[in-house]
Amino acid sequence: MMNIAKHAAPVSLLALAVGATSARAQTNNAPWVELEATSVMAGVGEGSGDGQLHLPNLGTNCDYPFAISGFGAGVHVGVTKISASGPAKNLTKLDDFRGTYTSSQGEVTLGVGRGDATLKNKANDVIIEVAAQTAGIGLGVSGQGLTIDMPIPPENAPRAYVLEYGFQKGWLNADNRKALNGLVDAWKCRFVNDVTGGSDSQETEGAKLASLRANAVRNYLVGAGVAANRITPKASDYLRVLTSEGVRLRQNRVVVVTIR
Repeated sequence: MMNIAKHAAPVSLLALAVGATSARAQTNNAPWVELEATSVMAGVGEGSGDGQLHLPNLGTNCDYPFAISGFGAGVHVGVTKISASGPAKNLTKLDDFRGTYTSSQGEVTLGVGRGDATLKNKANDVIIEVAAQTAGIGLGVSGQGLTIDMPIPPENAPRAYVLEYGFQKGWLNADNRKALNGLVDAWKCRFVNDVTGGSDSQETEGAKLASLRANAVRNYLVGAGVAANRITPKASDYLRVLTSEGVRLRQNRVVVVTIR
């Protein structure tokens, strides 16, 4: 849990962060947000703060810090501590989390104890459900909404990784493991990976071998922390380099990992 000496307003984005809620968010393996703010100043006309977006559905340690700003009026006097966390729904790509969120209820006031509200990104269907707990007099959030700014790493890595295999071999060699480590570093916290195994036209039981290769790659990525449900291993009888039957060619003994 973070300790942030900021204004009170950021809690409008986030839901209760004590014990059960955080545990439930992680157990459900779905995107969720987290924030803790203390030492809230009184009489401030515009609020700002920080938080983290957690993406356990993509893998372990898939966490992105973000900043919140642009609240306008609404901060009440006397709020001393805010602990908050809660789900982010309908999130299919990182870019969709950023933007301005408003409430269908207009101005939202979360008083002493617990208040509930739903905030929606004006540019898409991402929704954050609010269940905030404060210690103090209360917290007001302007009907104008709030803005989330979250830096996103540039997508400048390769989107396809080709792993080659020896004849009749199905295990990962050192070069293959090195390539997969690079893939994890670049793409671990992005969405959906296709893993397709192939064989050449001379290998016996080519389809079985292609499947064995694809599943070995899948197991390696899962062991590196990539969520298993993001990886679809499959075997293909398509030759990357067209040859006659019975031709031994390393370029066809491959697994191709594609980032989508």
